[in-house]
Amino acid sequence: MMSLVRSFIILVLLATNGAAQTSPLEQLLQQQSQGLPLGSDMQSLENMLSGQGFDNNPENAARTAKQPVIPNEQNVILLDRRFMAEEAQQRAQEGQALWNDILAGQSKAQALSMVETYYKALTGENLDVFGTGKSAALNNIANDPADELVFFNSLGSDYRLAAGDVLAISIRGLSSTDEEAVVDGEGKVAISGMLPVIAAGRSIADVQSDITQILEVDDASANVYVSLAAARLVSVQVTGAIGQPGTVAVPAYTPVSRILPLVGDILPQGSARNITLFQNGDRQIVDLYQSLLGLDAGVDPLVMNNARLHVGDQGGTVAVAGFVGRPAIFELAAGQTEISSQELFRLANIRLMAPGTKLDLLRFNDQGVPVSEPIAFGKDQMVQAGQAIQIQFVQTRSQSDVKVFGAVEKPFSLNEVNPLPIAELLRNGAALTSDVYMDFALIAGNRSENGADRTINLTKALQFPDRFLIRRGETLIILTLNQYQTLLKQSLTEPSGRISQLLISAEPAEVFLNSRRVAFVAASEGQAIADIFGTQLSVPQDIDYDFSLLFDPKAVAQKPKAFLLSEALTAASDYHLRRGVRLQLFTTTFLRAVNLPNLRNFSVDQTGRESASDENKNPQENIALLQQTNQSNNSASQVQGAELDKLIAFETRSRLDTKAELAVAARGISASDPTVIFVNGQQYGFLPSDVRFSNTRLARELTRTGEIYPLYAEVTTKAPDGYSFETRSFPLGDLTSRESTFSTQASMRLDFYTQEFVRRFVLPNDPIETTKDLSKAVDTLRAAGRFISGAVRQPGQYPVAADLSLDLFLRVAGGALPNADLKNVILRTYVVSRNGEMDLQRSKRIDLTAVNPASIKLSGTYDIQIPTLVNNAMSGVVTLNGQVQRPGTYTVGRDETLHDIIERAGGFTEVAYPLGAVLTRRSLKEEQTRANLTLARQVEQSILSLSQNASAEQNQQIPAVIGLANQLRTLSGSGRQIVNAALKSGENPVFLENGDSLFIPKRPSHVSVIGSVYNEVSAVYAPYKTTRDYISEAGGTSKIADSKNVYMVLPNGQSEPIGEIDSANVIIPPGAVLIVPPKVDKLSPLGLSRVVSDILSNIATSLLAINAVR
Repeated sequence: MMSLVRSFIILVLLATNGAAQTSPLEQLLQQQSQGLPLGSDMQSLENMLSGQGFDNNPENAARTAKQPVIPNEQNVILLDRRFMAEEAQQRAQEGQALWNDILAGQSKAQALSMVETYYKALTGENLDVFGTGKSAALNNIANDPADELVFFNSLGSDYRLAAGDVLAISIRGLSSTDEEAVVDGEGKVAISGMLPVIAAGRSIADVQSDITQILEVDDASANVYVSLAAARLVSVQVTGAIGQPGTVAVPAYTPVSRILPLVGDILPQGSARNITLFQNGDRQIVDLYQSLLGLDAGVDPLVMNNARLHVGDQGGTVAVAGFVGRPAIFELAAGQTEISSQELFRLANIRLMAPGTKLDLLRFNDQGVPVSEPIAFGKDQMVQAGQAIQIQFVQTRSQSDVKVFGAVEKPFSLNEVNPLPIAELLRNGAALTSDVYMDFALIAGNRSENGADRTINLTKALQFPDRFLIRRGETLIILTLNQYQTLLKQSLTEPSGRISQLLISAEPAEVFLNSRRVAFVAASEGQAIADIFGTQLSVPQDIDYDFSLLFDPKAVAQKPKAFLLSEALTAASDYHLRRGVRLQLFTTTFLRAVNLPNLRNFSVDQTGRESASDENKNPQENIALLQQTNQSNNSASQVQGAELDKLIAFETRSRLDTKAELAVAARGISASDPTVIFVNGQQYGFLPSDVRFSNTRLARELTRTGEIYPLYAEVTTKAPDGYSFETRSFPLGDLTSRESTFSTQASMRLDFYTQEFVRRFVLPNDPIETTKDLSKAVDTLRAAGRFISGAVRQPGQYPVAADLSLDLFLRVAGGALPNADLKNVILRTYVVSRNGEMDLQRSKRIDLTAVNPASIKLSGTYDIQIPTLVNNAMSGVVTLNGQVQRPGTYTVGRDETLHDIIERAGGFTEVAYPLGAVLTRRSLKEEQTRANLTLARQVEQSILSLSQNASAEQNQQIPAVIGLANQLRTLSGSGRQIVNAALKSGENPVFLENGDSLFIPKRPSHVSVIGSVYNEVSAVYAPYKTTRDYISEAGGTSKIADSKNVYMVLPNGQSEPIGEIDSANVIIPPGAVLIVPPKVDKLSPLGLSRVVSDILSNIATSLLAINAVR
């Protein structure tokens, strides 16, 4: 084995030495190093543009490197003798050193696999094995495994739910709710207000259908939307030629290619085309080439739980080296020993094959010497396993007027008299590098013909060839992503080189975020803002959709144009970027930190005039400040690595001059005469003028939380004289409701206040210690105040802007207290006398138990007094919840009944179910708990009395009875009293006690089945269903069931016998509980039949109370 390794090392050294003397690739690398800018080196581009590094003379382009020496069979012996004579000692020394390194584990060649070493000896290039070790990069997966557990797949109809899946459930109808539910260990999904729904093994559509059917029983308008919020994790075992074999947890239905990077990816000696996937009892061979090349994602199967992946050993290989888009070693498909050159070119991403390109077929001859054979241009050649194709670009054209350099494999020029589509130019003259930035490139015009410099979008140039042409004498400069990001940070007011000068002359549109440039936009033909965010930029999470600016630095007298970004991003928007225009974007956090001059005194208009006059004095000052801000940050952030994505994410850079950026933003914002929003006297945001306020996201934000005080807001606008300001007050709804037509104006101020602010500073009538500006605002609010006093939760003086209903006033004040005398509410109205004092105009008593407060309109000057209930016969307080018009806590008298309190609460709602009313009483709860324990002990004692002589049949019935007794022992009394709230007032009155709680549920949609059935369930209610239908849904009766003594507990807790399962004329209302008792006929001497019925009835009553509250 040792001698074999030594022989292989000597062969590799010999082959590599020969290739080093003869390889055409060395010539290509020398050419590239002389003419191609590397990485993000902007100086290389500058040198090329100024003629220091780009030679157009074909004579100078000719290379002097030797052509490959191709030995034949006759001179092999002579060559071997010459090599052995001249280099035997050197090879021996190098071989021994390499052998020592291998033994010490420090070999430099250790990084190359055997196949990579083979092709390096053949081509002279370091080639990677395609598909091995590169899957993560090709699929844009991060290197940190913690960031890679992402739900990759898009769901199909074959996705089946299981424990751990998270569902997002939205319900719309009479009531709306949005929640997330996890499939629990029993395979069920629990939703608020409903019994669990079985989800395991079913599709999302099935679960959605079940929930819809349940809801439609009570609400025919109900709509349900169910989607997968997060997938469960599954276990996958990976073995074979992989970096880190083992077991990993990934989201369900993750593609195979996404799993491989998590385990170190495929080793160079492993196969990307022979991966065996075992799952669900099936075996599948996976070939990732089509998926990695982006041709067919269907060959990248999705894994399921307990799947196993085995990466097999590599099969036959071929290679492509030289001037290609993807130089690499490619594995042949299973059973394949050769491949056509055209198919190999597609694998190697050879998009361009210009005339003059030299193709060679490389192989080792019988003596192990690399030899090359030319391939005719355009001929399809079969390439055998172990062979390689090398492609050299030989410049054969004469000097041309059209030049291309930058992010191309090799700079080139073409002699074109007529305008040429840029798409054709790039297709026939160059190959773009992998780190090219496609959304922005520069064209230097022909100076001799007074051609203008301009910018283009390469993506559009390739998509619309006829619209984007390059003319004789022009130069196309293509940037890498790193070079583009470097340009973003350079100052354009003091250009440092030819590229910067060209950029200024080309006048691209610019995009700024928080006063920092984040993008250049090729806007020579006009570019829709919506299209920019669809292709070139991504929207920051905290972006302010309500305020952006468009500014043309050349139009000095023109103010910045403020607009709604949300409108500009719509498909029908007419907002466009044109040459030289700047788009200013802001985040919400940044805008709230911007302080306009004299903002506290509301001199927005004056600030705008001052800013405009400053710009007239020095129109370049503002521009310079913008650029200096960006230039000062060049050293603060590192240029990130190249990304092939077209979405260039906004970066958050460190050590920014935030103060300068805020100052720049303040000048531009104030010059646009915005509407300024204040909350509690503090600046909150900006809006453009002439926009409907209710359509803004800021308006929706103010109203969504319910924290803004609803009765009073101030609008301050410019007076007709053009200098002073007028203030008017409005209710919040007049500004923010969908029906509102209120629009913003230039230099407008909107003041809103939170309810907490009003309660803290306005309601107390005492002087407060605060700032002068805040004190002025409090005085204004108190001047608009209306009093409400007495038995309300938050009495005081509430600022009111317009007429409102008594119901709204009461709700803002927190509502009436339980001891409020709603039959004697006092409304007093006032008028202003001649001497300016307030005189009482009218005092009116209102019975709110007989009149809807929403129908009472309050206007003018008034106050409200809610007296406290005086009732010597008051017995206590009861709680009323559920489907009544006004749920809450009520004081009751000794003679007050259940129906009285329901009438005081305004009666039932439309969806109330009086038959299921739950009245719980403290005294009953303790009694029922004691009764349950007594009943359980009675059963246990009766069973013990049978002693050891019980018959076999009795022994079969005893476990069921003991099980019921144990269940009853752990069951606390519900405290429920059987009532029928559906009866008319006066029929069987139920007098209330202190601490009583009454709950009126919604009409249920189920019937529960318990007892001796195979699966206790809550079945969907239907009026046509019989007792047998419901018991069948519970799996039928068990072997110990007493099918002749079935009975039912009604929703109000009352028991009704049914008898046999098929008994006719049995009405089963929704919410009822059907009980199938166990057989106890053999235990009749113990008298347990009645006891068992009592136990099951108690259990059913507790179940009814729980279901009703749910």
